[in-house]
Amino acid sequence: MTERTPTTKQIAKWLGILGLAYLALFASLWAYAHYSSSPFREEKKRETEDVVQRFHEGYNARQIARICDEALACGSADLRGVWDSYLNQVRDRAGSFRTISSSSIQVSNEPADVRATFVSAFEKGEATEFFILHEVYEPPNDGIPGPLKIMAYRIEINGKTIGR
Repeated sequence: MTERTPTTKQIAKWLGILGLAYLALFASLWAYAHYSSSPFREEKKRETEDVVQRFHEGYNARQIARICDEALACGSADLRGVWDSYLNQVRDRAGSFRTISSSSIQVSNEPADVRATFVSAFEKGEATEFFILHEVYEPPNDGIPGPLKIMAYRIEINGKTIGR
């Protein structure tokens, strides 16, 4: 039997395949590191905590304007009325906000989408708060991500959602 030695063409083919595999691996690792980067996620988690803190301050002060500064769907008088009515229901059932006991914040990338769950202590007991926040693109910075704003909020007390 004779052994076949690889031709230059075969060697080039295998080196090309290995090169493409290496390039694909490198690109995948770069994309993973870039888009799931801890600094980005940590920044958005801190920003979420700040937004929620300001929301709670407005809630305790009964200042719907401060809450609406943090919420996107709160621009018109009608929407402010809906928020105010809902938060009055929350206040009747839960009382004043005291502190956050625990939190779970999940951040998605490009654009930032945050889903946050907080177990919070209120005057009348413990409740679970659910927030959905999005980056807002505001003029004149079209195309440049702006601050996170609350898109949705709901609260459960003893496993029951307070209706909106």
